[in-house]
Amino acid sequence: MSFVSAMQNERTFARALRAGERDTILGGGEFVRFRCFEGDEGLRPVVAIHGLGSDSGDLVELFERAGVPGVALDLPGFGASSKPDRPYPVATAAARVLELLDQLELERPLWL
Repeated sequence: MSFVSAMQNERTFARALRAGERDTILGGGEFVRFRCFEGDEGLRPVVAIHGLGSDSGDLVELFERAGVPGVALDLPGFGASSKPDRPYPVATAAARVLELLDQLELERPLWL
C-alpha cells in the first residue's frame, strides 16, 4: 500500500468513526470491548492501550481533550472484556490488538 492510499484509509476511518462503546469477538473467541472517539478528520487516528490494572475508561479524558479520532480498548482480562481462564502473555495481547485494527481497517495509527 502506498503512503497516499494509507493516509486516505486513515481519513476514511476518521470520518466513519462514531463515538461510543462497541464489542467484538477476536481470536480464541475472546470478547473485547473498545471505545471509539471522533476527532478532527485531518489528524491521524490514535490507538490507545491501557496499563496493567486499568482499562480504557482511564483514556477517555485524554481523547476528549486532544480532539483526535481513535480507539481505546480493554485488553482481555481487563475492564469489560472477557476474562480468559488461562495465562495471558503479552504476545497474545499484542495479537488481539492487531486483530482489532484489522477489523477496523486501520493500517497506520499512532500508538499510545
